[in-house]
Amino acid sequence: MLSLLPFLIVLAAGPAPAPTEAPHVTPLTEIGRVRSTPICTPIVVHANGAITSALDNDRSLAILTTNLRAMDFDRLNSMQLHRTIEDLMKQAGTIRQNGKLADNEIKQLRPMPQPRPIRNARRNSRPSPTRSAAPSTGRRKPPPSS
Repeated sequence: MLSLLPFLIVLAAGPAPAPTEAPHVTPLTEIGRVRSTPICTPIVVHANGAITSALDNDRSLAILTTNLRAMDFDRLNSMQLHRTIEDLMKQAGTIRQNGKLADNEIKQLRPMPQPRPIRNARRNSRPSPTRSAAPSTGRRKPPPSS
């Protein structure tokens, strides 16, 4: 073990490695762009509002569940019991309010006009085949006699 000590000292006392230059950073290349229609903005706003309310409700439900599991109502005196029930009712009111907000946001999304479908340019450039006025019976017509 002592024979390795001089070797380790020599390695540790060697010159420090020269710092390398920072690599040249190239700017990111643009892959594509996204174009949104004016209908997208209200959809995002209302969807985000509904999602935020739902997440707030999840958080409130987790707190309420933890409080209900941890509380021993039998050991509380009447003052403590009254205060605890008031706190639980406030938490339930918050959940109810967030639920109504999320529901209103979703209801505002429903009456929005639906975007028109984008038509294929190739399909529209071809002439449409003409149909005969007589309905097809599925049978072939006999060849004309001469």
